[in-house]
Amino acid sequence: MLAITVLPIAGCARFPEDSTPKVVQTITFKVTLNGPVNLNYHYFVAIDMFGGNEGPKPLFPTIPGQPWLTSQDPAKGGATHFVEFYQGRFTVYQIINLAEFQYQSLGSPLRSEYGTNYFSCTLDLLAISPIPPTSNIDVNFINTDYPFDLERFIDGLGPIGGDYVNVDITSSRTFSNADTGYIEQAGDVLDRNRMIQTPSAQINPLDISDWSIATEISN
Repeated sequence: MLAITVLPIAGCARFPEDSTPKVVQTITFKVTLNGPVNLNYHYFVAIDMFGGNEGPKPLFPTIPGQPWLTSQDPAKGGATHFVEFYQGRFTVYQIINLAEFQYQSLGSPLRSEYGTNYFSCTLDLLAISPIPPTSNIDVNFINTDYPFDLERFIDGLGPIGGDYVNVDITSSRTFSNADTGYIEQAGDVLDRNRMIQTPSAQINPLDISDWSIATEISN
């Protein structure tokens, strides 16, 4: 935002309510898939704003009615927010209670888009940052066809979906799959029992083949 100074007019001085330059802190997530986006599937960006704790990961084995998201110890946290891309819409959620998987909508991301085999979204970190603000966050990308069903397929970061990346949000940079030694590779979509599935037209739209996370800090 641009701070505007109002000059004195007719002997009367006026000042802006706040002339302090505003800091802009955004983060952009981009996920590339091993098949075309399926708008009936659910694509999630799981975020823990308190980085370095338990980290978000998909839930295995799947149980009917149970959530798709957990952590090493849900009671200690591991996820505070998530973005859902479903049926062409992006929605940001704040998790109220991870153990009971209670959450509320915060609206839409600042920007979002999707193409044939990718989707991306940009969040305003200052709008969701805890107080005091953190310097790093944990992120996992988790895709699933049916989030609360027994028979569902899931892909997350790493060979069993439970890896997550810790991202420094204090400076501008782009962090990518290559920076981790390609922690995520195509062909590792899992069933409810963590068994790898053979690539197919049904499976490939869930399969993460590449990703990037870009932070931007500016005044």
